[in-house]
Amino acid sequence: MSLGKDKLLSIFLLFAFFVFGLYPLIPESFESFTVIILALSSLLMFVVFYKDNQMYLKRSFIISSAIFILFFLSAIYSSDTARAFKKLETMSSLIILPLIFYVFLSRVNLNKQKLKAIFLKIYFLSNFIYSLLSILVFYNYENKKYLNKDSNFFRNALIDVPLIGEHPIYVSIFLALAFLIGFTFYSRCNNKWYNYAFLAVGQISMFILIILLMSKSVICALFVSGIVWFVSRKKKAFYVIVCISSLVVALIFMLPKSNNRFSNFFKKETYSSVDMNNSTSIRFSILKCNLKLLKENPIIGYGVGDVQSLLDACYTKENFKFKKGEFNSHNQYFFVWLSCGLLGVFVFFGCLLYYFKNAIENKDYLMLSIITLYCIVFIFENILSRQSGVILFSFIMNLFVFSNKKLKNNSVTYL
Repeated sequence: MSLGKDKLLSIFLLFAFFVFGLYPLIPESFESFTVIILALSSLLMFVVFYKDNQMYLKRSFIISSAIFILFFLSAIYSSDTARAFKKLETMSSLIILPLIFYVFLSRVNLNKQKLKAIFLKIYFLSNFIYSLLSILVFYNYENKKYLNKDSNFFRNALIDVPLIGEHPIYVSIFLALAFLIGFTFYSRCNNKWYNYAFLAVGQISMFILIILLMSKSVICALFVSGIVWFVSRKKKAFYVIVCISSLVVALIFMLPKSNNRFSNFFKKETYSSVDMNNSTSIRFSILKCNLKLLKENPIIGYGVGDVQSLLDACYTKENFKFKKGEFNSHNQYFFVWLSCGLLGVFVFFGCLLYYFKNAIENKDYLMLSIITLYCIVFIFENILSRQSGVILFSFIMNLFVFSNKKLKNNSVTYL
């Protein structure tokens, strides 16, 4: 093969990682193309540069794809098989991305850190751009339902953005990930003040947008994962924890009531009846149905295709005024349990523990803080049930595990 074709394939793979970095700016209907482009470029690299002496990462592939296999098995005993396989289609990146990283790319000698760096840099920049665009959106947005500029105004403004409009929870997750990524770049600024300034302005703009959107679960997760990052780096951990905790608590209590969704935690009426204008009240009601269904069938679950219909039936029985299909379990752990039973819970926790172990063993503090963030958000959201969440989660986790694996020989790399 000519050198020109070698370079072309390498550029194609770099482009695939570049495109993944643009994820926050990609319309939801086109997000799956990030996986398609990466799959195609990886397959070509595998076919052309396959090295038989490079063992594929069998253990990593099995662990990372195991939960999808259990979802597939649960689809078989679901009553609503059409919905079950529709769910599997949405969650297919849970097996496609492990296949890409641990079977295709692991059999090719690559500069893994270069691929990882391209994604991280572009992803941070994309979120910075998204933050700036959001300011313009807020300035020009008008909606008669939201005359006051509170969290509802900001959240709906982003939902209504043409093409790149997204649910505020997922926007907040994108921003929180980029905020954590920003910490890793400070050590690479080469003492150039403009590099420090760019990072600081980027992180500040992202943090402001996170606060304006007031996604409580993401704010809590970012708070804890930020502490994990600083503690793991041993950067005067005690003082950092005290300062960050004080700032966050002060900020929450200083926010106007109209934009402080945390205040609902402390209201009695939040838990006594369902308030459709109070997300905490809604989630508490959903929790009741989650626990009720688990109590009735805790061992094997109901199958991935039947969970939503059973939740809807419970909402109706409990007289919750929810539209059919409007609210899922809002807890990733409960969703896995309801779908796949106890075995699914053990497998899912095993996968998450594997990621934690990989991060700790390789002293990958960014990966450690990111998996911490996800584990906390999973308590409040079904991230893996929506394309916007599952693709990015699977890509980031498998990218970090893949990049932490060292080559076993000194062969020439193709990137």
